[in-house]
Amino acid sequence: VPAEAALPDPQAKPFTLPQLPELPVSIDIAALNVARLTLGAALLGEAVEARMTARAALSDAGLDMAFTATRTDDKRGDFDVTGTLSRDTNLLDLALALSEQEGGIVATALDIPDTPAVDLSVQATGPLEDVVTQLRLETGGQERLAGEIKVITSGDADYPDRRIVADIGGDLT
Repeated sequence: VPAEAALPDPQAKPFTLPQLPELPVSIDIAALNVARLTLGAALLGEAVEARMTARAALSDAGLDMAFTATRTDDKRGDFDVTGTLSRDTNLLDLALALSEQEGGIVATALDIPDTPAVDLSVQATGPLEDVVTQLRLETGGQERLAGEIKVITSGDADYPDRRIVADIGGDLT
């Protein structure tokens, strides 16, 4: 090994949770409305027409956001995400919902046989250090995957012990 090539520090570094950026100003997007959004097939694998709305605020208090997109072409598809994250308490409240008819973007992109309708919901609540996430995935009207994922933090604040515990089950066939 050449002398000038320094080896990485062998000391283990603790995993840190993502933090909201510290900005010198607040950001407040009260409303973003797009009545007609056209995406070419090169982007998502098929041409998509949709409408979308969004809002977001990032301040000293934290993040508060929402985004909704609904297909307006000949296929049914809805995507909705709302979330808040408190800067003081690191308290997260996140909800995501996706629903598409058969032959949709998600089933096609994931190469799910027969490209069934897909319904997905994810809800995460609690402080980031101990957040609990509920997950549910359905295809073709049948539950395929459901359960709970927890982040559990214990130990010293400078070198916390973080574990991910998942209780998820289902039939992915």
